[in-house]
Amino acid sequence: MQQLEPAGVGARDLAECLRLQLENFPADHQLTMAWKIAHKICSDYLDILANKDWARIKKLLKIDDEDLQDSIQLIKTLKHNPASGFDTHVDSTLIPDVIVKNHKGQWTVVLNPAAAPKISLHEEYAKVIKDNRNKEGMDGLQQKLQEARWLVKNVLQRSDTILKVAKAIVDRQQNFFNHGPIAMRPLVLREIADTIGMHESTVSRVTTQKYMATPAGCFEFKYFFGSQISTDTGGSVSSTAIRSLIKQAIAEENKEKPLSDTQIVDLLASKGFVVARRTIAKYRESLRIPAVHLRRKQ
Repeated sequence: MQQLEPAGVGARDLAECLRLQLENFPADHQLTMAWKIAHKICSDYLDILANKDWARIKKLLKIDDEDLQDSIQLIKTLKHNPASGFDTHVDSTLIPDVIVKNHKGQWTVVLNPAAAPKISLHEEYAKVIKDNRNKEGMDGLQQKLQEARWLVKNVLQRSDTILKVAKAIVDRQQNFFNHGPIAMRPLVLREIADTIGMHESTVSRVTTQKYMATPAGCFEFKYFFGSQISTDTGGSVSSTAIRSLIKQAIAEENKEKPLSDTQIVDLLASKGFVVARRTIAKYRESLRIPAVHLRRKQ
């Protein structure tokens, strides 16, 4: 396996991987001092190289600074992961399922024509099958025709369900579209399911990997759902709104004296939001915001 291309595959560790690549160099390269030193380092002293203990390497190999630098430059041309060249990234374009528009001050939803599957029955074939349904050997074709009709019907029903769920979400999140994440209201799947008269599991499937294009960006349906956080007035606010407040507070903090999670709790409390410190920590981590000691600028 180690004889396969690219050189270095099939190695049992990094040192062997680097050695295999060096040993794949042309014969004339393997005669140079830089190659010989690089091979020796990769064989026996890779941990010392990793620690940048240049003095120890020079002493062990009895070489000068120039020879050491030449060998290091050679090692730097080697690949830690020789097969990385096969990992080609393919850009994919996200096609939203619905489009949200503002119509006379009200946010409305329409299906995205580009996302709807273009399927239909071939009417001529369907007519031939229908006209000959009583003839011998047509039973199988008649069944296939019925299955095709069911498929078309199910696709149309799927699009209709997506539109119903999207409309129900947008109707409840009008403030989000007007004022941003800070105005997101609490929303659960059960509320949408009850509104459109479908099972909660159906709504869960419809909101997974389904997207809506809005003037503020493209969002997955699930983005608009969030648990509720109590306020000191007895009301509630969405967890998405709390995340937005945390992000805003940290963006405006003094970088030399950043806010701790406890201070953020107090800050939100002053605005009427009752949030536990562990909840703040969880939301901060979900936003990929480092802890206070990592945000402090010296």
